[in-house]
Amino acid sequence: MDVSLDTDITVHLYNAGKEDLLFRYFNKLYMHEFILEREIRNKSACVYKKIQEEQKAGRITIVNTKYLIGLGMKKVFEDQLADIKILFDFGEANAVALACALGIAALVTDDTKDYGPHETLLKECIEDVIPFAFYELLYLDYLDSDDDFDGFLNEYHHINQIAYPDRPMSFHNRIARTVQRFSRRGTKRDIRWMENFCREKNIDYRYKMQLLQRHLKGK
Repeated sequence: MDVSLDTDITVHLYNAGKEDLLFRYFNKLYMHEFILEREIRNKSACVYKKIQEEQKAGRITIVNTKYLIGLGMKKVFEDQLADIKILFDFGEANAVALACALGIAALVTDDTKDYGPHETLLKECIEDVIPFAFYELLYLDYLDSDDDFDGFLNEYHHINQIAYPDRPMSFHNRIARTVQRFSRRGTKRDIRWMENFCREKNIDYRYKMQLLQRHLKGK
């Protein structure tokens, strides 16, 4: 599955030294040039340099107007951007429009405000793009590994403190929401996606949920 990268989650994961989560669960990574040059460049010179290095190494594709013209997708992207730019800030809108235009299946974003891209895509208000926040990537990592709950918890707090030092998000709250998302309370799209993920990774999802519930009750 390919992914379009939003600004904040990219900065958060690189600053936390956890960018491997992006490469572990996605095949091709795309970022619109606006996000790199106008947002990441202004937010973190260190991450900006790292993304440039990833681009040179062929690990992240930076999409600009020339790239879109070469694919014959410039007009499609511009139409998508025009349709959704009223919903999000301009960086978010570029990330979502890029996913829609190029048929990229996922968006990683830590923007969890009301009506932000994560919530909007969770509700499938924009079709065919699945959102993932940093804690959902950690959740996938927990499912796909040995029962290392303490590692899961510690990595969450590490990234959370870097991303939201003044108002860190509750671990229990976010993980409970994630479990609900990929269970009976979630959309058919998300439940089906998780079923396929577990099948490909040979994960006993019910067993992992039982273990997770025990850990959560013990904390």
